[in-house]
Amino acid sequence: MKGKQLGVSAIVAFVIVAFVLYQLDFFDRFKKSTTTEEELTRDVIKNNIEANSESPDKEKIVLKMLDSIDYFKDLQGEVEEYDKKYDQKTTYKFAVDVVNKRGIATTFTNNTPEDTIVILRKEDKKIMYDEKKHTYKTYKLLEDTKNEEISKQSATERLISDNRMDDDFGRVARNVVHSELSLLLKDFDSWNYSEATFSGIPSYKLTGVIDEKVSNSLAGKFEMIVTKNSGLVLDFKSYDENNTVKYYIKTRNIKIDRGLDKNIFYKEVSKYKKEK
Repeated sequence: MKGKQLGVSAIVAFVIVAFVLYQLDFFDRFKKSTTTEEELTRDVIKNNIEANSESPDKEKIVLKMLDSIDYFKDLQGEVEEYDKKYDQKTTYKFAVDVVNKRGIATTFTNNTPEDTIVILRKEDKKIMYDEKKHTYKTYKLLEDTKNEEISKQSATERLISDNRMDDDFGRVARNVVHSELSLLLKDFDSWNYSEATFSGIPSYKLTGVIDEKVSNSLAGKFEMIVTKNSGLVLDFKSYDENNTVKYYIKTRNIKIDRGLDKNIFYKEVSKYKKEK
């Protein structure tokens, strides 16, 4: 009986030791694999930065898009967004005051107001209004300032890991101010530009092809209008394989540096019930 117990114990001990050794070897191999992948990623990024550095003109366009709030004082207008996948149009009416660091935008679906967001950066306050329920809720914003280190980075480095967070009040102008569409421009060789005018505003027209590795949903030919002086995106179209627009944004009634009524950023809260 004792012999059988010793035999079982030996087998169990052997299994435990083998498992521990396997685990150690597994994690060691995993670490080596991760390191190799990280090195590969760094090489790709490095090569991308070096290749893009040969196009300083494109660099300036992208950097201005990423720092658009540095190039205007106030902005007002609306932007319509359409996605063929959902066959739905959404409109955002917005106003941005850079001097006083505040922004407001109301979302409309089929011309019906859905919600409103107000960001008052100097008051560290964000207010969300539900236009259907007529309720609102106030949030405290954490203090955010521009990381001065990013001013030393190239446009490609910024696109890879942008950490500017002091322009949240401007981003209420969906895809117009500090547009996320700039992420589609990482590979400078994939697009070209020419001078253009849009609604009387001096601009650049960007055309090219979006690789599916950059965006699976927007892959294909695209056109983008970016203001020359302030890096604002005023128009964007993405095409499918049949050359049909599958996604777009288009702006209307854009007013840059025309002045704003400060009351536009403060809604009459008596019409809304406060949520806790």
